[in-house]
Amino acid sequence: MKEVRLNIGCGDDIKDDMINVDELETEGSEMVVDIGSRKLPFRDKTVDYILCKHVLEHLDYDEAKFAMDEMWRVLKDSGEAEFFTPHKDVESALDFGHKTLWSEKSWEFFGKESLHRVKLWEIKELRRNQRGDLYCRAVPKK
Repeated sequence: MKEVRLNIGCGDDIKDDMINVDELETEGSEMVVDIGSRKLPFRDKTVDYILCKHVLEHLDYDEAKFAMDEMWRVLKDSGEAEFFTPHKDVESALDFGHKTLWSEKSWEFFGKESLHRVKLWEIKELRRNQRGDLYCRAVPKK
């Protein structure tokens, strides 16, 4: 059976081997979904891999929580997600249109029990890349 791989917030970064999802209908996007407020049209635990590159910083706190919970919902227990955001200390983090700042501490929020009732992720890797972006590789916590 073919893997289900999502490129969430694809914009013009179209991946041939993935289902390209964006909030706007763009050339190459197969699915239009506002990840900050709408459910992904997939059943629970049916997606193998999610790439979410430079999306979360465009969402406010509630939208980011919704998006993370929704990606957790569709990702298989054996699935994996990769996230990229500008680190809060990088100038691009302050770009117009960015609603939230992200740091290593932000990812801790999704990795432990809290009063905020988020779906929990197991952070497998968290680091800054050469551009200064924050890279996070995570799986749904069982």
